[in-house]
Amino acid sequence: MNRKIVSVILSFCLIICALPLNIFAADDQYETLTLNGGKTLVLQNEYISFYFYDLQYQTYTATVPRAIAKEIAEPFTQDLQAPGCEFNVFTGGGNKKTTYPSVTLQKAEFVSETPNRKNPAIKAEYGLEIGLYGLNDIKDGTIIPAKTTVYHELVKLEENSKTAWGVLTTVGEIQMNRNDLPERFDHDFYFEWSYGMSNFTGMGHDDIANSPGGPAIKMDRTTVTESDEKTTKSSVVTGKIDDMSTKHVPKGYTSWGDIDGVYVNELYTDAYPWANPFVGLSDYYEKYDIVYCGKSPRRVSLPQTVTVQPNDFPIRTYVESKSYCGFDIDGNTGMSVGAQYLWGFRDLKTLSEELPTKPDEISSSFSAKRLAAFESNGAITVEYVSDDAALEKLKKKYNSSPVAQIGGEYESTNGSSFVFTDGAAMLTPSVTATWNKNAGGKLIIHKDGRIEQHGVNLNAPSFKFYQPQNGAEDSLKITLSKEGFEFDIEADKNDAIIFVDIPYATAKLEKASADADGNLVFNGEIGFKTVFDGAEFSLEKLGYGLKEKVVNGKKTYEFKVNGVKAKGSFDTAKMMALELAKVEGEVNTFKGEELYAFSLELNAFDLFETEASLALERSKNGALIPDELWFYVKASPGIVLVPPIPIGQLNGGGAGFKDLAATVNGNYIAIPPIKLRGALTGTYLHLIEGTGNVVLGPSEISLKANDVNIVGAGKATQIIDSFGYSLKLNGQERSYKGNTYTGIYFGGSKELALNLPSKQIDVIAVNTAIEMGAFGGVNAAKNQVYLGIGANGTVAGRVQIPSNSPILAGKGFKVGNVNLIVGGQTTFPIRGVSVEEGMRQAFRNVDVYLGAVAEVGGWLASARAWVLVPKIVETNFHKGGGWNIEFKVCGYMPEWNWADKGVTPVVTLLAEDGGANFAAVREENLALASVGVSRTEITSMSDGEDEAPYIVLAFDGNLTEEQIKDNLKIFNDSSEKLDINWMTDDNYDKFNPEAAVSATTVGDMEKSENDGKKYRLALLRLKEGGKYTVDAGGLTFTDEKAFSVEPFEKLALTLNGNQISGKVKYAANDTKYVLRTYLANAEGGADYMISEQEISDTSNIALSVPSSGALVPTGEYYVTAFLMTEKQADMNGDGIEEEAFIAIDNQAFDSKVSYTNINEPSAPASVTLQASGNEVMRAQWDKVDRADGYAVKIYEKKDGVWTDTGFGYDLDGDTTEIDMALTVGGKAEYVNEDETAAEPVGAKNLSADKFYKVGVRAYKNDGGGKYYSRETESLEKYLPKYTPVEITLSVNGSECTADENGVYHAYVGGGNNTLTVSGSDSSASFKVTRMDSNAEISKEDGNFAIPEFEGSLMFKIDGILDKDVTSVFLLVDMDKEPPVLTLSSDVFYADKETGEYTITGMADAGSRIVYGKNEEVLAGADGGFAVSGQLYEGEASAVIMLYAQDIAANTSSPQTAIVTKKITSTVTVNGSYAEISGSGEYSTGETVTINAGERSGYTFGGWTTDDVQLADSNAAETTFTMPNKAVTVTANWTKTGGNGGGGTSRYTVSFDSNGGSTVESQRIKKNGTVTEPPAPTKDGFKFDGWYTDKELIDRYNFGSAVNGGFTLYAKWTEVGGQTPDDGEWANLFDDVKQGDWFYDYVKYAEKNKLMNGTSKTTFEPNSMLSRAMLVTILWRADNSPYVNYAMKFNDVGESEYYTEAVRWAASEKIVEGVTETEFVPNDNITREQIAVIMHRYAKYKNYDVSVGDNTNILSYDDFADISEYAIEAMQYAAGTGLIKGRSASTLNPKDNATRAETAAILERFIEGNK
Repeated sequence: MNRKIVSVILSFCLIICALPLNIFAADDQYETLTLNGGKTLVLQNEYISFYFYDLQYQTYTATVPRAIAKEIAEPFTQDLQAPGCEFNVFTGGGNKKTTYPSVTLQKAEFVSETPNRKNPAIKAEYGLEIGLYGLNDIKDGTIIPAKTTVYHELVKLEENSKTAWGVLTTVGEIQMNRNDLPERFDHDFYFEWSYGMSNFTGMGHDDIANSPGGPAIKMDRTTVTESDEKTTKSSVVTGKIDDMSTKHVPKGYTSWGDIDGVYVNELYTDAYPWANPFVGLSDYYEKYDIVYCGKSPRRVSLPQTVTVQPNDFPIRTYVESKSYCGFDIDGNTGMSVGAQYLWGFRDLKTLSEELPTKPDEISSSFSAKRLAAFESNGAITVEYVSDDAALEKLKKKYNSSPVAQIGGEYESTNGSSFVFTDGAAMLTPSVTATWNKNAGGKLIIHKDGRIEQHGVNLNAPSFKFYQPQNGAEDSLKITLSKEGFEFDIEADKNDAIIFVDIPYATAKLEKASADADGNLVFNGEIGFKTVFDGAEFSLEKLGYGLKEKVVNGKKTYEFKVNGVKAKGSFDTAKMMALELAKVEGEVNTFKGEELYAFSLELNAFDLFETEASLALERSKNGALIPDELWFYVKASPGIVLVPPIPIGQLNGGGAGFKDLAATVNGNYIAIPPIKLRGALTGTYLHLIEGTGNVVLGPSEISLKANDVNIVGAGKATQIIDSFGYSLKLNGQERSYKGNTYTGIYFGGSKELALNLPSKQIDVIAVNTAIEMGAFGGVNAAKNQVYLGIGANGTVAGRVQIPSNSPILAGKGFKVGNVNLIVGGQTTFPIRGVSVEEGMRQAFRNVDVYLGAVAEVGGWLASARAWVLVPKIVETNFHKGGGWNIEFKVCGYMPEWNWADKGVTPVVTLLAEDGGANFAAVREENLALASVGVSRTEITSMSDGEDEAPYIVLAFDGNLTEEQIKDNLKIFNDSSEKLDINWMTDDNYDKFNPEAAVSATTVGDMEKSENDGKKYRLALLRLKEGGKYTVDAGGLTFTDEKAFSVEPFEKLALTLNGNQISGKVKYAANDTKYVLRTYLANAEGGADYMISEQEISDTSNIALSVPSSGALVPTGEYYVTAFLMTEKQADMNGDGIEEEAFIAIDNQAFDSKVSYTNINEPSAPASVTLQASGNEVMRAQWDKVDRADGYAVKIYEKKDGVWTDTGFGYDLDGDTTEIDMALTVGGKAEYVNEDETAAEPVGAKNLSADKFYKVGVRAYKNDGGGKYYSRETESLEKYLPKYTPVEITLSVNGSECTADENGVYHAYVGGGNNTLTVSGSDSSASFKVTRMDSNAEISKEDGNFAIPEFEGSLMFKIDGILDKDVTSVFLLVDMDKEPPVLTLSSDVFYADKETGEYTITGMADAGSRIVYGKNEEVLAGADGGFAVSGQLYEGEASAVIMLYAQDIAANTSSPQTAIVTKKITSTVTVNGSYAEISGSGEYSTGETVTINAGERSGYTFGGWTTDDVQLADSNAAETTFTMPNKAVTVTANWTKTGGNGGGGTSRYTVSFDSNGGSTVESQRIKKNGTVTEPPAPTKDGFKFDGWYTDKELIDRYNFGSAVNGGFTLYAKWTEVGGQTPDDGEWANLFDDVKQGDWFYDYVKYAEKNKLMNGTSKTTFEPNSMLSRAMLVTILWRADNSPYVNYAMKFNDVGESEYYTEAVRWAASEKIVEGVTETEFVPNDNITREQIAVIMHRYAKYKNYDVSVGDNTNILSYDDFADISEYAIEAMQYAAGTGLIKGRSASTLNPKDNATRAETAAILERFIEGNK
């Protein structure tokens, strides 16, 4: 090839010099010209002229347009075609020798016939001389003569057009005589004939041949499939192509066919307005008509290989077409055809036609397949991309990656706009645009980023997401920005269906964005059907991306939803049957951002200052359902639960549910009986507040608190252990001060545990339930609220007598009947004031108090404890100011002073800062006589049947209770001694009412008239009255007294029908009594207060129980009456005692009365309950006229009794049925003080496999309350446990798999698609529904036909087993559009040595790229892919056919990639500081531009190179023509500044590792030396040193002075596998070979772990050893001892690898350092230093060091060079043979020791001392 190029250049020069300038082309078809003794034949017509030059040295032809020849009237010297011949001889073993025969013209003449047919032509006869070289037994230079005939004729390319003409050149078979062959010439051989065309792109346009900006060379390729389908593509040749075949059969084709394959048909240009040159190629047209000789069509077989050299300068472009040429030995072939060639012009003009005004103007019109959009300074620029190299240049130009890469066939007339022509374009890896070309569809992208479209559809890799409706083809707006492509979509004009991977959710797309990385994001609206009725969501982000999937062991990709982010609101009333009006929040399923969170406006309770969150979760089948709901409340003075009535408030805390999704069975089709459960601070009646467990549900508010106190007092007066309320919101009417108020009655608590008056002085402990209620209502004018609090209760409890009480001190008694009362009422305005102020005013106006009474009856000393808890406690809670214990027995003993029995201690309160004081005892005085006796008779009387007789005796105060017990006896009137039951600390709670006498003592008593003495009183309770004798034995008592005590007040009532009558027994005189009457569902209850009246006559009580009204729901109720009396206490802390009621007794009746509520609606006529599957029950009831709603209760059978479960629903008046997901409940959710959700805790839920029934009540709303009807109950029904069906789905025979959320996916193309469904239970049936229309899909032949649609569609598949339904969801992406496959280039280059190549391109993200014999790779998320392969041995080029297939099996049009070996060489630019230095691969003849750039502080000093001639070696930017070899150029620099303004030159020395690991270049001062770098590595090779020449002949001397830049080349020796070379040691070091003097020493050092390699494969034997290395080696040899020795060397760090080694060596005096404080660890160690250290080490080891005493080292010539301190050591080392001279007469003591020498010294030392 080199010889040919040189010949062509030489010939150009000869032509220029030899041709006369006065020769004109004639108009005739033939003309013969005489030229310097030769002749020129001209063959021409009115379009084209062909010149045949017969020169002295070679024959050339020139082909030019006839119009130019006429105009310029001179011959052409540039548009030349030169023949060439190659002779190839096979020498054996697949090798061949190529020579270039001389071609000499023997004769040239005009003829009228050619081998093709009759046609005017030029016939040329050539003689050939074939030289033989390098053949065995044949002398070099042997010549074989041969000859051939060539015909040149003018032909037309198109039958009906005359503007395309060419020269058809037919080369006859080469003729040889056997006698001319050498005797031993028995080799196979063949000929190749070629025509080289210089100035190819300048043919016919010589005026611009030497100007840059020439037209591109284009290549036409025709692909013929095995089914004879033909496609022709055009592409631009961007790089040099060498000897590329013009026909290839792609890998994967079954065999070579007659036609099938890929043909390179033509090289051409089309940029000129006329006369565009072309070259015809390949044998494709051997089967098809291509040329016309006159009017006769001919088929021709054109060249089989082509070489192309594109260039920006037309004069430097070159095309050579070459074919095998047939030959014949000893034959006469006549007009044979050995090879044919064709070249010429298109778009010609005749002599008579006017030429274009600018005939040489180059149009930028071109066709291509790739665009790249870049953003710069806020503007978008779209650039044409020819190949990857061009893309890299554009990246550097814009200093960024493209924001988009577009693939597809397009045309551009001027580079300002790009018109896509193929009906499809890949805009991004995730978006393909398609349009109907035949219906006016178009896509145009302008250079400034503007985009025009009409009728464009948008397709993701697996589904279409935009299809315009008819008439809306222009509604889509496409824009390019720095983020990529953006698409504005009018949702109502989009026919594509979009379902995301959330069942019941459909998206309406309004905007989409896609970037170059393959990210696809949508915005718009999203609807969540079924789960969220009335939902309005904005689709902020719907993302798609690739997800890896393995199918049958093969990796593939799915293009799926990778996240949904939406914000919006929905109504929860139907979803959860909770009156939560509005929820606003977010659905976000993007990985790492998963969130289904919502804020709630809980308007059911008007929680004004509420923070709340609703979290959604995927159910097992992927449906989005509520999983967690919590809210946090924080308000002051409290948020009214049911405004405007401040009965109860929520003050702080939170509640909710969690993990609801885990309890859902099957599909989410029913409503669970949700309750919000958690921890909340609540206040009731502004009396009690606390934080506890809260439940909020339909018409239910309940709180159970354990941390409870009185409102306003904090924890200072804590009296309550636990408290709860459960509000029953029933409508009611009441009258107050002449006004009627309609409102709500609040039935109360289920939990109340009190310790009154405090938890320390727990006089009364209440531990069971009480119901406390109140009424709140508004007047007719709606401007006043009445708050009436009046509730009674009876509970079990315990009375604790304080330890300092006069009787029964410290004793506690269980009480079965503790009476409680809550009282207070007020009115306040609700207009013109804020809610908060109105509430405060209400609390100021009402005196709410709690009263509790517990009576100790039938004990030793009857007592009644009472407590009044005022509204706010701010003063000491003293006796009479809030609580007391009444002992009637004390009132009968006035002679005794009880004052010292009063209690006034300071009580330590629970609150740390508390300070309230409590006191409680009654002050009474009693006088006794002072006579002492030991025996007396006493008569004790009992006046009433309930009265108890007592005897009191007074003893000396110094006596103990035990002494009195031992001496005191009592006898009845029959002188019978009676047993005394002493009530002591051990048995005070075991009172025996049948005992004749019960007794106790009270000590430290004084008389009312103090006599200075102390007494102990004995209190005796008698079973019955009578005469008794008391005998004190040896003791005396001063006085005795007998009396009887009557009981506390009691009710004695009867109920006859609705009439109550009776009396108050034991009523006290001048005492006010009040009777309250209640109706209740349970006997003894106090649910509804129906009357309150003062008793005027305690002996005659009569009242009527109302039978109708608006107080109580219609029904039958038990009646309970409470007797109340007034007590005095300081209720508001003003120091003045107020009166308040306390309940002192109650009476419950066991018969019921009827009550009719005049406001409530009728009850439902009937209620039915059925199990409907999936652990769901359906309740239905008859509609009630004018009902505003229905309350549904769920009852569960427990132990045979129907029990309210506490679960239920509150539904509107239009709802008469509900599907109840009874077992869906989840856990309770607690919220901590930071207002964030805490850990979920367990909560009771309903379960399957049980019987249930429901009760339904209708209600009306009036005055804010609900008037409920009677409850109508259903029959009991069994709820069976859910039985799931395992469902298997297959689409088109391929089984579908569920994603992590349980949603199945399938990808289909157009046409017939089927879904097959099967299940784990053969008795199950299946139903398939499309979720956009809820239409059921019919089943045909056992399968379900998937309907046609555009986009992605969700299907619901129900597996039905009895009543249970298991639902799964299948998201089907329908993709009917094939992917777009775009190759980075049409021609790819293989490595010239190995033949390895890589084909790159873009396709839809995740698509399969199939090539060869069904080999495949996957396109990545950015659409990029790379196909790697290798040409066969001896194969110069190949064609690889590729196609893309998406997941729906749509297949792109096949693309063909031409792979050819690029004969390139490397340019290495050293020392450059330019961004683009010019380094790279270049083809022979290519112009290379190199750039030194700029270097701060230096001046460019010119280029140096030994390889090429530079255009200007002193210019920082210069050029050269690439030779056929590697080139190295070096930029040299001189430092600016310094002394005298001069500088020191530095030169770059580079290292070419010849395929080994990279070695960094070095900058060396002038006359400096190069530091030998660490040896590079290369798999399978051993490094053999650095050489100055590429031929690796001259090894470099690293001691040489550097006077210029140069490159050193690595030499390698190929080695086999690493095996032990001596049976013992696996030598891994490439630089240690057997035969090296150090081989055994290195082996020894490595095997004994004394020394390691510098890498896995190198030892670097000639490298120097540092001082630290040697010490470390010796330390390791001594088993790495650690010593406690202070490091004295400042240059030895604490964490270096050698630190402990140096510490050890210094401590043992093996090393002393170069100074007292410096060790210089990294200095190379010298030979004398190593001798000294080894000598000291030998002494340390106690080895014999005297062996060298007699060694004469004076004999060495360099003895004087030994340092004085080292003489003894060197004598020892030389005498023991540790160190040997580097020559017979030198020791070289100051030379550095190498690693190899060290290994030798170590081996000698260790082995010599064994």
